[in-house]
Amino acid sequence: MEDYLTEDDQWVALKQWLKDNGSWIVTGVVIGAVGLLGLTGGRIISIPAGQAGSAEYQAVVAALSKGDQAGASAAAGKLEHDYPHSPYQRPGVAGAGPHACGAS
Repeated sequence: MEDYLTEDDQWVALKQWLKDNGSWIVTGVVIGAVGLLGLTGGRIISIPAGQAGSAEYQAVVAALSKGDQAGASAAAGKLEHDYPHSPYQRPGVAGAGPHACGAS
């Protein structure tokens, strides 16, 4: 790279470099972001929903530990309704859905 004598020359060179290469930089950042989102399968976005579902699941567990079948069934129904795609909906994980609590 050439030696620039003044700061103004350096700014002009930087602006020209950004003009020549700026679109490639933006394209690379966009491709990288899309790639990361694709690799994670959207899990980064779903973390807050999973945390909220965890609180609902704890309500089911608490009701079951107290022997409150009706309360557990209601909480499990709310969990199923509000968080249909959460890990708590997989068979064997929730184990306390309305059917397991004796509700029909």
